[in-house]
Amino acid sequence: MERPRHQSETVFFAKPAADIVVIRIEGRGSNLNSPALQQVADRFFVENPTTRFVLDLEHCPAMDSTFMGAVAGITRRQGRAGCGKTIVVNVGEQARRLLEILGLCHVLEVRDGGPEVEAVVSTPNFKETGAPKMSKMERTIHMIQAHEELVNLDGGNVVKFEGVLQFLKESLERQQQGQ
Repeated sequence: MERPRHQSETVFFAKPAADIVVIRIEGRGSNLNSPALQQVADRFFVENPTTRFVLDLEHCPAMDSTFMGAVAGITRRQGRAGCGKTIVVNVGEQARRLLEILGLCHVLEVRDGGPEVEAVVSTPNFKETGAPKMSKMERTIHMIQAHEELVNLDGGNVVKFEGVLQFLKESLERQQQGQ
């Protein structure tokens, strides 16, 4: 049975320890649920600036560039706090290829399994996080920031995303002028 649309791209989280948050993505990682991912990370960074994140992609068949930019921002922020890399587990072949192409494999710790990974991802009491209410302008800003994270992460991403960034910035400018 196919899941309803509103449940097809959902972000869940659990906090198995004071400084660890496990985030589970159900469905595609996209520009639709990356604001929820960012909201979870922001919340726990405020509570504890040394929070470490584990991202479970077992039920995430694909990711778009906005989502991957949000992931890049989280792991870079975690690294700046001196807490190592964000751990990513249960990564499918397509997702792994995308992480490699965009250079995220250098800033994430991708783990294929083991007892400690199983213990973390089998954490009970996951809570669903709803998507934050965002205006079109706020969503555009989020998308710009995510793509800038990818560009800052790997110089090779400049060419890949310069057109996207130009389009988004022009769109933002039009939105600001229309206010």
